[in-house]
Amino acid sequence: IAGMVCGIVSFFCFAFVLGLLAVIFGAVGLSKSKAVGMGNGMAVAGIVLGIISIVLWIVFLLVAPGLFAFGIAL
Repeated sequence: IAGMVCGIVSFFCFAFVLGLLAVIFGAVGLSKSKAVGMGNGMAVAGIVLGIISIVLWIVFLLVAPGLFAFGIAL
């Protein structure tokens, strides 16, 4: 649950930090759910959302300076 929540919140604030935490918590949850034999949907959701958040943050860091160089304000 923590990985999924961090993944969702990472789209709104602290994208890199919460995205990284979502991947870590999701991986821990995934390994524990496999050991116990329970469903792993929330753990996978945390991993996927965390990775998407980190990728979007990196794309933003690469694109934003170019936008400001052309005078386009976000």
